[in-house]
Amino acid sequence: MKDYYYILGVERSASKDEILIAYKKLYRKFHPDNNDGDKFFEAHFRSIQEAYEVLSDAQKRAKYNFKLYGETANTDVLDAVAPKVREFTASKKYISSGDLLTLTWRVAHADRVFIEHLGKVSSKGTKTIRLTEIEEATIPIMLRASNSLAGESTSKTIYVYNKNHKGKEEEVAVKENRVQEVSLAPPKKTKKRARKKVKKTPKPNSNRPSRAEGNALYAYSIVFVLILLIIFLAYIIYKLNKFS
Repeated sequence: MKDYYYILGVERSASKDEILIAYKKLYRKFHPDNNDGDKFFEAHFRSIQEAYEVLSDAQKRAKYNFKLYGETANTDVLDAVAPKVREFTASKKYISSGDLLTLTWRVAHADRVFIEHLGKVSSKGTKTIRLTEIEEATIPIMLRASNSLAGESTSKTIYVYNKNHKGKEEEVAVKENRVQEVSLAPPKKTKKRARKKVKKTPKPNSNRPSRAEGNALYAYSIVFVLILLIIFLAYIIYKLNKFS
């Protein structure tokens, strides 16, 4: 299988612009019209055009990389969709300096995968590394995946913890998961409960006479007035009889 990167004289990580510049240079140099129809130049020119046609197209280039270098797990990663991290795990949760740690990962829909401490990797695999000079309590290891055709990327981070700081990872987890909850709903209006007015019944006055007592007192008063009136009239009659 032809190595198109070698034919164009570019690196595998070359951008689309770098590939175009290399193609233009080779186009002028090896075009049959500029070389008197030489068969060698004509055959090489066809290879240059073929290489540019593949490497200038993101989907064709990703398929080519898979066939030649095995850089992707399957050809469906070439769809113009966001990449997905299917799996990313570590063999140990607690490590000390110098311990071996095995990382396992599987990514779909990505043509570029990068893992901290490993660098550029294929879309799936397993790799054992040795971490030395560990001083931090928590060691984050991040995986980044991108799909150049879709122009999207994603990442996932796993954490391993230093045995010498065992217990502190809980504090780190609390800080990482601490989220301030903010309500965007308008504040609820609290309804004021209307206080029921209770009619106060007046307390009975013990010094005030009852209705029956009042009626009897009124009758006695009338009788007393009538008696006085009768006495007064009798006195007047007596005086009149005395002078006559």
